[in-house]
Amino acid sequence: MRPFSRISLTQNNLQELKEIWDQWDDE
Repeated sequence: MRPFSRISLTQNNLQELKEIWDQWDDE
């Protein structure tokens, strides 16, 4: 896993990631 050096990109995908994590957690 790479460090969070690309914060701008991460922030953008953070929302999508959160939704995916929520779905996985739901299952």
